[in-house]
Amino acid sequence: MKEASVFRESLDLYNNFLDSVRKVKYDEITNCLVDFLEDNENKKPKIISLGRGRTGLSGISGLQELYNHLEETPYEFVPYSMEKDPINRHIRRDDLVLVESGSGNTKETIDDFKKALEVEANCIAIVGKENSTIYECAEEQGIPILLLKSERKKENDISSPMGSEFEFKYWMFHRCSTPEILNKLGLSSDSYEKRFDIYRRNAECLHEIKDENISEWIDRLTNRYGIFVFDGVDQSGHVAEQFEMRFRHLGYEPFMYKDSNRKVFKKGCCYIPITGSGNTEDVVKRARDDAIKKGADVMPITANLDSEIAKIVRDEKDLLYIPILSEFQESLKNYSSDDRISPPNGYKPRIPFFETNAYIVTNCIVAQIAHNDGKLTKFMEHMHV
Repeated sequence: MKEASVFRESLDLYNNFLDSVRKVKYDEITNCLVDFLEDNENKKPKIISLGRGRTGLSGISGLQELYNHLEETPYEFVPYSMEKDPINRHIRRDDLVLVESGSGNTKETIDDFKKALEVEANCIAIVGKENSTIYECAEEQGIPILLLKSERKKENDISSPMGSEFEFKYWMFHRCSTPEILNKLGLSSDSYEKRFDIYRRNAECLHEIKDENISEWIDRLTNRYGIFVFDGVDQSGHVAEQFEMRFRHLGYEPFMYKDSNRKVFKKGCCYIPITGSGNTEDVVKRARDDAIKKGADVMPITANLDSEIAKIVRDEKDLLYIPILSEFQESLKNYSSDDRISPPNGYKPRIPFFETNAYIVTNCIVAQIAHNDGKLTKFMEHMHV
């Protein structure tokens, strides 16, 4: 069994990244979003995330969380993602466009940005570097800019490879800015700072994870000859997809379980569902009726040790437990993704505390696997598509 020192170093690094999100100058960006929603009250306007890859997933994840809170209010909007459907002819003058890129030089995002400028759409730029095409263009056009600069001292540090810092900070910006936007719209919620403080305390729970549990889980995960199938619903699905992308960069053969008609499982394969409650019906059914019956291993990531998914695993060491603050444990256990479709009385959208901790842990796991396999950042950049 290998040690987990890189996992631990990476966890400390992500806590530092998290601390920097507290200092972000968010007012101009949240005010722009609020003004746009107020100007388009009862019109259901479109807000478009232009980011690609993991940046795009952070973008659409944040928009979907905001949408969940604004659905069936006068400020309801349509969240749209170029990562999911990259056809820039969908950009219209009445849209709000989030121009997201860690490098500030992503070609597809720049092309979409030009299209947005051509049709005179409203734009906000979110970048990680000042000396970049998107930053300079936005500055020239007088477009609001959110700058999430790198804090790393080692540019090629495997503890946070290939834009992971920017993607995580952007994920966290959305998590903290959503309640701020709700407040500014006159809907009761936390402030940016208060929500950040909760996320900060929640992340502290991750220090409860034992090195031997991580190293054992990683060994059991990677010591195989089959493919890796990642899965998740709603916000957990975004975490799963980002994890899957990094596995591809590590040189493994992964994919997301998106097509229920695709027969993928066989002996030697591994199904990795991410579910906070551990009771997500579709995920539990796929684990029980598809993966296990075909001889595949099930290695879930969850915050509920008493869940249905926990009962399915062949060995308790196959389950990776993600600790979260105790005050959110009970609501998570009772949560069902089906509630989004047919909301019960008193329903409120769940805040993604589990998903954020799972996001951090999966990134740290990627760093440890890269170290175990002798993969450097340059290798992952070569595998990046």
